[in-house]
Amino acid sequence: MKALLKHPTVQELMASAAESADEAADLRAARRFAARYAIKALDYGYRSGFKKGLKNDAKLFGEVAASPSGQEWIRRFIEKDPRQSSFLTILSS
Repeated sequence: MKALLKHPTVQELMASAAESADEAADLRAARRFAARYAIKALDYGYRSGFKKGLKNDAKLFGEVAASPSGQEWIRRFIEKDPRQSSFLTILSS
């Protein structure tokens, strides 16, 4: 986990500003926002243990799902928009 958090791309990702409502439909911004939450969840679970990690995962998932991009991309998923499943590299080695 320490190595992951030290990776320059991860540090940049974690330091990026929160998404704005204007960015909700932007695939890269939405995925970066969700990735930041996924890394937070991994770190918390690693430090706090599995049970506390799962409880925290539910909280973080709710925050992402309630965000402007979460709402936008859930809508696209329900409508079967092909862009919602587009491949996009967030982190490379």
